[in-house]
Amino acid sequence: MMTRMNGRALHNGFLADEPSPETTGAAFAPMHDELRVRGNWRTGPSNGGVPLAMVVLIGLPLGLMAWSRLRLRMEQSRA
Repeated sequence: MMTRMNGRALHNGFLADEPSPETTGAAFAPMHDELRVRGNWRTGPSNGGVPLAMVVLIGLPLGLMAWSRLRLRMEQSRA
């Protein structure tokens, strides 16, 4: 069944009767699709995710240490 469906899709989609429009190819003349990257390098200490990364790198170990101490105290109080 898949062979039949794939064969129809191949014949209808890829093997069309009309030829494709002429292009020079993306290697020599990029397509104009308005999806290009714009902008410049950010400057200064607040360039993107650096502050967030610093908070995570510092806060995550401290949070894990506090959580493990709290868990240890709760286990000791139960016993």
